[in-house]
Amino acid sequence: MLIVDEKLGHHITDLLDQCEEAIRLSAERDAQREKEFDRCLLMNETEVMEYLKRDGDTLRYYQKHGLRFYKMGRNVWYTKGDIDDWLKKGLVKRRID
Repeated sequence: MLIVDEKLGHHITDLLDQCEEAIRLSAERDAQREKEFDRCLLMNETEVMEYLKRDGDTLRYYQKHGLRFYKMGRNVWYTKGDIDDWLKKGLVKRRID
């Protein structure tokens, strides 16, 4: 049987509370880092077509109407953050004749 005086008991309880808070904050930081990493994820055209559930012609239409992309040689890349931002803004400029 372990007997702990009241002062030590409070100290242990305070330490456990501090540890619990540190773990909670660490989990929040990890979630934020995961979110930031997800936004920076590079996607090729096939992955973007799957993500948006659209075909290649529609994707090229979106490129011409505001969707940011990066091109190196024949390779075209997108970041998930750019796609999500573009979708939130609703930036499909339509021509009205």
